[in-house]
Amino acid sequence: MNSSVGQITRSAMNQYKDEITLSSVMSSGSLTDIKYDTTGDKTTIVYKYKDADGIERTKSTDYDAEYKAFKQTGETLESRTIGEDDSLMNVYVNSDDKYVKSWYAQGGILSSPPKVKQEWDGATNTMKIVKYEDPIDAKANLLNNPEAKKWLENQTNKTDFDKQFTQLANSGYITDDRFKDGDFQTFGSAPTKAHLDGLSREISTIANKFDEGEASLDAMELKKLSESEEGKALLAKYGDLISFDHQNQDFTIDETEYNKTRKDLIDACVEAQASFIGDMKSKQSMTILGEQEKERVGRTSSGGYTASAKTHASNSIGAFTNVKKGFTNHKFDANQPVSNQIAQQIRTSDPTVLKKANKNVTNPSHVFAGSELKKVNANGQPIQQGEKSLFELMQSAGGNPNENMVYNFPNLKDGQVTGYTSLINTEDFSVDNNGLLNPEAEQNIMYMYGVNDNDQYLLGNSEGRKNMKGYNLPGI
Repeated sequence: MNSSVGQITRSAMNQYKDEITLSSVMSSGSLTDIKYDTTGDKTTIVYKYKDADGIERTKSTDYDAEYKAFKQTGETLESRTIGEDDSLMNVYVNSDDKYVKSWYAQGGILSSPPKVKQEWDGATNTMKIVKYEDPIDAKANLLNNPEAKKWLENQTNKTDFDKQFTQLANSGYITDDRFKDGDFQTFGSAPTKAHLDGLSREISTIANKFDEGEASLDAMELKKLSESEEGKALLAKYGDLISFDHQNQDFTIDETEYNKTRKDLIDACVEAQASFIGDMKSKQSMTILGEQEKERVGRTSSGGYTASAKTHASNSIGAFTNVKKGFTNHKFDANQPVSNQIAQQIRTSDPTVLKKANKNVTNPSHVFAGSELKKVNANGQPIQQGEKSLFELMQSAGGNPNENMVYNFPNLKDGQVTGYTSLINTEDFSVDNNGLLNPEAEQNIMYMYGVNDNDQYLLGNSEGRKNMKGYNLPGI
């Protein structure tokens, strides 16, 4: 994401466009003539060059104004150039800023709890332990967190934010049509009288070129202005803030309309920053944090199953049967959110089984899908008028409820929303035309109930059950 490193910011390109054009023409060898005009009260450089199509063009630049601007500000074009430290990756992802680092740290708004999954390799009789993180909606997490959103807003007040804006705009993250092709300083600068006068002066200077009389521009002059390249550029830049209409011609930017546009620009920049960070975070999701291989648990050297594996399977019969009855053979509605239906089954399908398998589940009636959270209060009861929903309370605590996730709230008896856990993610669950869950959904529900791979094979596979002679197994 460093394609803009080495480029001059859009604001600098706009502010010093004449000097930059002249410099580019001179360095490219396309300059055909250059003269210094000192006949007036200022020095003007007039030069000719051939464009990419071989057509000779004539341009001029106010040398005195450009020199004065650089002298007064003490800046150089180099200072307005995007450096490596200004890159979006180094500002928002690989930042040394302690606050930004806290987003990515464990428990931060851009982190999700590390998880572990087992991948069996039958050929080598080994089990790979893979640690990973579930994907999160990083953009929503940032925008829904008041402190993080304020940090993004404060970035736009920094003197060099134009460097980030240029990159965000070049990469398509500025989506508002009013700003995506423009620069930041036009509407991002503080609304000082000098700045507003400068904008109005730019508009009037161009408009006055088409004024052939002493009065204001007439209808024909305004038509020529609006159809000219310079007029079109002004309309694209300032939009509804100016008017070339004969009855309502307006070439002045006042503070009220400027501030409204400035707020819209800041909002667009906040969303753009969050979008970029979200995209970068999504590329890191499901990253393998570490892995190891060890001998497959519960198997003997001859390929059979150990006594402890069989005992574990026997002890899992209740949970296995509950999953088969309450989930595998249950008819689900393909037209309703599957997460809601899974949560409902957890609450009603012999809930004591889950309490035994998962010690964090102290009250299965306080298990809710993300999309159910807006309907219940802090005590897990139907929400009443004037009460805050569990959804709002989770957000206030820095959480970001996911409608595909089923959550467990062990502390709701005290009206607390902290300490909740993600019980199961139903994003990849599906329901077929017969109302049955897909096999992957059944497998993950088995895991939630503590029924591991060996248990599922020994209890649910006809070949596996041959290893369980002497155990009172349920029918399959």
